[in-house]
Amino acid sequence: MLMRLIDKNGRLFGKINIIDFLIVVFLVASSLVIILRIQLNQKLGKQSYEAKEAVEITIPVKFIRLSANAAEKLKVGKKEFDNKGTAISEITWLGGTSRYLHTVFFDQENKKRITDALLFERPARVKIRAVIIDKHSYYKGTLIKYDSLLYFNFDKQVYLAVPINEDESMETRLPVLIRFKNVSPEIANNFKNYYEYNEFGKVSGRLIKIASKKISPRTRADKKVGIPLSYDIDVLFELFCTEKNGMFIYNTAPLRIGSIINLTTNLHMTGELIEFIK
Repeated sequence: MLMRLIDKNGRLFGKINIIDFLIVVFLVASSLVIILRIQLNQKLGKQSYEAKEAVEITIPVKFIRLSANAAEKLKVGKKEFDNKGTAISEITWLGGTSRYLHTVFFDQENKKRITDALLFERPARVKIRAVIIDKHSYYKGTLIKYDSLLYFNFDKQVYLAVPINEDESMETRLPVLIRFKNVSPEIANNFKNYYEYNEFGKVSGRLIKIASKKISPRTRADKKVGIPLSYDIDVLFELFCTEKNGMFIYNTAPLRIGSIINLTTNLHMTGELIEFIK
């Protein structure tokens, strides 16, 4: 019977070479073993993952690469739900919206933060349901660590966020009115699109607009010969502050009416905070 299946040339049914056939059988069997092993590992991994106790933790994050519309839609109380209808994340605090900053590396030691013209970022605190595996926290299978990418889905819109340190999470954009006295005409007439940077190259403030510009009292009416013309200007400025114990901190100092604000990035000007803008 076997000889009828294999002819004198070693072909199965007179068509297939028996060696080729055995190779095909081996490959198919090996593929099935691999597939079954992957499925088993996934099942065991899922069971192990599900067996871990879920914990609720609140983490500071920064939502990044936001469109203007997406940044506006973020609200305290927004929740994400799993397929069982269980809330797995909730925004508990939101900071102000600011332009998204790209980090550009020129080499291993030199980098620069560049402001995006279209995208925004926003610090927040998010309460999440996480699992602990080998002493590490995971959210939806992603290890939670500094600068890891986390994906949230609020109202069917996906948001990208990165964990940040606690001080960054309390960062807020505070609009204030600052008065600069005895400003030269060159600066007073061209003071626009100005950004202030801190020592780490991060934006710490930006000019919104000049609220008023008046000739300085000491040169008013051009009657004082020999004194160059200068201006007193009030500018609406947005300071990037941290909030601690109900106080706004800018460059390590608490902000109050009368606080001295120094601009040092491209200008060397000293102003006085005269009003908090609500």
